[in-house]
Parts: sequence; C-alpha cells; structure tokens
Amino acid sequence: MSIKTTIIYLILSFFLFTAVFHKANGCFIIPKVHVQFDNRLPTNIPKPLVVHCRTEEDELGNHTLTPGQSWGFSFCQKPFITKAICELHWNGLYRNHIVAYNAQWVSVPCAKECIWVVTEKGATLPYGDFHYWENLPKPPPS
Repeated sequence: MSIKTTIIYLILSFFLFTAVFHKANGCFIIPKVHVQFDNRLPTNIPKPLVVHCRTEEDELGNHTLTPGQSWGFSFCQKPFITKAICELHWNGLYRNHIVAYNAQWVSVPCAKECIWVVTEKGATLPYGDFHYWENLPKPPPS
C-alpha cells in the first residue's frame, strides 16, 4: 500500500469514526449540555407552568408542566456561541428572556447540566441568578 493510499484510508477512517461516535454519544469532543425546568410551584393553585425555549438552531415549543413535573432538552454546544433562551408563564405571571444556558458565561453557574427550579417567586439555578416573575405583585406598604 502506498503512502498516499494509507493517508486517504486514515482520513476516511477518521471521518467514519467521528460520524459513528457523533451518532452514538450525540456530541464530538465537547460534552452534551442538558437544560431542565423543575416545577416546584404550589399544588393548591391548579394552573400549570408553561415553558417555552429556543436556541439559535431549534424552536422547542411550549411545554405544560403540572406541579412536580420536569421538562428538559439536551444539545451539543458550540463554544462561545450556543445560547438557550426561555420564557415561563404561570397563573397570570410571566418571566421572559431567561438565558437558560450561555456558552459565553464567564462564571459558569452550570456546566453540563442546568437544572432550573421554578417556585412561586420565580426561577433559579442552584448556583446562579434568581429571576423573579416580571409582573409579581408588590406587597402592600406597611
């Protein structure tokens, strides 16, 4: 076998390996990221939580969660590019433009798994910012 044939064989083998590996694991080199929303809203209010998310590449649609339910999505991030934006709606309250994941975060509140917890006060990551409902009624003056 000539050197040229060997090089072509190695290059084709590499592309075949990466294609198989990509399909098996979902991502190549960069780990897969998982974003999830856990509905921890009170059970005494029968309104579901509606979560709507999108990335630059995918429109993920509306997902209705009753208290105690979770919904999430996974993706292969593109370093310094990938961003997931979500909005939440519950019982007349809303929170628009939550950056659920951003590959440009300097201080990363979540690396491969971003689990958002939604309560009657808003949404938060375990080690990240708290996002209050945008139209949460203010308490009466005392």
